[in-house]
Amino acid sequence: MLVISKSQHEQLDRSADTLVSHLATATPIEVRPRVDLSELRCKIDAANERFADGFRSWILEVGSLVRAARDSPDLHGEDGFIKWAMSVLRRSKSQVYRLLDAERVVQKLTASPIGDVPLPSNESQCRELSQVPVTILPEVWAEVCEQAVTQEKPVNAALIRGIVGKRCDAKPAVTKSDVFDEAAAADRLAELLDREISRWPESLQGNAAEAIEKYLKLRGWESV
Repeated sequence: MLVISKSQHEQLDRSADTLVSHLATATPIEVRPRVDLSELRCKIDAANERFADGFRSWILEVGSLVRAARDSPDLHGEDGFIKWAMSVLRRSKSQVYRLLDAERVVQKLTASPIGDVPLPSNESQCRELSQVPVTILPEVWAEVCEQAVTQEKPVNAALIRGIVGKRCDAKPAVTKSDVFDEAAAADRLAELLDREISRWPESLQGNAAEAIEKYLKLRGWESV
């Protein structure tokens, strides 16, 4: 039998009271259930896809409506269109044109056979793609998506910019055996003209030939 003194009894009582007090005020330990991380990732991917689908539908619809307004004679040219668009969309002039560029990019990729490659999901992605010639736009976008999967990175502006710069700005080394490819140069020039004229109101696109003629005369070249 254990024999303790009166003072030891009192010390044990005080210790017991302190322990009870701590237990009464202690924050309960939260037991978190285990989760299936792969399942969560699938759900996040599905949610992102729903968001992307919403953007695509929105940009195609709003972009086409804004283009219709741009071509409307009731707005009296670009100044009237920009004032209207800034009022309705609450965007600056540059932002309005970026929206139209985004619509053009998504429209082009939607009409291209890119297989299972997802379409751009926001304006930032489209902005980086807007300077890509339309003839190589699908393959550039496919490469972006492939690199994102390989590197396990999101498709962001930096990734797109790097690939676009590599594909569109890289110049092959010139050797003595190289000759000027006039046909390829003509195709590049046509791409530049097509990209610029696509930004004009449809009602004015017919004037492009006159603008080109003025440029040729200014340079002293004969038109063909």
